[in-house]
Amino acid sequence: MLKLTRQGAAPSRDEVCCLPLQVLVTIESPEYETAALISDIGGQLGLWIGASLITAAEILEFVWHVLNKFFDVRTCSRRRRSRPRPDNDDV
Repeated sequence: MLKLTRQGAAPSRDEVCCLPLQVLVTIESPEYETAALISDIGGQLGLWIGASLITAAEILEFVWHVLNKFFDVRTCSRRRRSRPRPDNDDV
């Protein structure tokens, strides 16, 4: 590419200079392909659902243990009350 510049009114004073021939080419591409995006979303959903199910199972297990302890304590206290006490006359 040539650039002509005129300095003054006289045609003999024209200068010819070359512009740099560097061209910047910018190519745009999507950061995520569709398959990678769906894969990432599926992976995150799997982690969250898995964590939720594990948490729910742990809560149910905790409630089960608490209920077992509660009913075990109640039945043990009933057993203690229902035992016949030895009479002092038998000794």
